[in-house]
Amino acid sequence: MKKIMLTETDLHNIIKESVEKVLNEGQYDDNPIKKWVYWGFNYHDPNEWMGIFEGAPMEHFMKKFDACYSKYGPSGVMNAFFVELDANNQQKLINYIMNNY
Repeated sequence: MKKIMLTETDLHNIIKESVEKVLNEGQYDDNPIKKWVYWGFNYHDPNEWMGIFEGAPMEHFMKKFDACYSKYGPSGVMNAFFVELDANNQQKLINYIMNNY
């Protein structure tokens, strides 16, 4: 699994671009950061969307999610779960959220 290394500058630029989009285009609902934050606190039953991932049975991802939930609770589970995914499945989750939330 290849880890993506983002610097503080990279993160700053991502946030800046997102904020500029909101301010310039007024597209609050399409803002990816806003969607991620709201999703992280309001996701539906994981069984409804856990099937989007590839590379292992759904049960594997549910165990990973449950472990993150046990360790980080409802406020941190999504960020921890996201980090546990490989790059392909991270993108699948991003796409799912952007298209369904």
